[in-house]
Amino acid sequence: MRGFLCLAFTILLVLGMFWASPYRAMNQAEAVETVGCERADIFNAVTMSGKTESASETKVYAPSAAWVEKLYVSQGTEVKKGEALALLQVTEDPEKLRQATREAGEKMLESLLQDAQDGSLEEDSQALLSRAAGAGMEESPEPAQEEYILYAPCGGTVMDVFFSEGETVSPLLPCFTLADLSQMVVKAQVGEENLPQIQPGMFAEMTLTAFPDTRLTGKVQSVAPYAKAASLLDQSGGVSTDVIFSISNDVADVKPGYTVSVKVRTESREDTLLLPYTCVAQDEQNREYVMVVQEGRAKKMLVETGLEVGEQVEITAGLTGEERVIRAPGSLKGGQAVAEEEEAYELG
Repeated sequence: MRGFLCLAFTILLVLGMFWASPYRAMNQAEAVETVGCERADIFNAVTMSGKTESASETKVYAPSAAWVEKLYVSQGTEVKKGEALALLQVTEDPEKLRQATREAGEKMLESLLQDAQDGSLEEDSQALLSRAAGAGMEESPEPAQEEYILYAPCGGTVMDVFFSEGETVSPLLPCFTLADLSQMVVKAQVGEENLPQIQPGMFAEMTLTAFPDTRLTGKVQSVAPYAKAASLLDQSGGVSTDVIFSISNDVADVKPGYTVSVKVRTESREDTLLLPYTCVAQDEQNREYVMVVQEGRAKKMLVETGLEVGEQVEITAGLTGEERVIRAPGSLKGGQAVAEEEEAYELG
């Protein structure tokens, strides 16, 4: 009797050891979800926001302080080179000269404050300050007549008329802005973290906020050689750089000032392997790997990854594309028995 009990106890002990052994765990199939590699053309992109503007703008100035006797154009008027813009009357009245200087100073200050808020002081406002500084060192060319006509130095559309009839103009401030609307560009701002990726000549896709179904294409035309604060009044410390984009499409319906979302392709791959990002894990040596199903067992395969696109990652080395890859390898070990979910479901 004792011998029988000893034999039974030994059998139970052996069965218990087998039940808890790693051998049994390795050979008990674990249900896993698998996916196949996809092949696709992919690209990385930097997205930025900007506005449309004329590729060419010209400011028209009066040569000296004068009184605006008559305006021949208004905002939106199309003009040709040499066409009359305004009839001006030269004034030597001390009071009118003081008035012109005072009004010029007020409008200059208003322009500078506005540009400080917009963060664009580096452009028109610096030209304005340079013109004001130069005005103190050079004599303005006085017209021979007391009354003269201000002509358009080029053809284009009158975008701005800065004075009304009866007002006094100053040589420090523009009287008109003329723009060629047949040639439009997009000026956008890119953050300093993405600036190194942007180079002239890169392809860009643009979407107009006002017309979301309208797609424009173009290229990076130029990148400003300096960065600037989003606003001179902004204390956050963030800076951006202006990027000018050419537009390849017909721009007949595009007006200056439209808001544009720009996507610049910085890297691209053709016919490359893609896997869900959750398929890729790292081992103790920080090597990237995936688990594939091979003859009913999990097999560890080291891989190299590239671009990340949404929830997918590019596989640049380690796979042929024919493998069935386990979606979430988790704690699986190489050689462990596995069954794809469809097979486990059929067996169940």
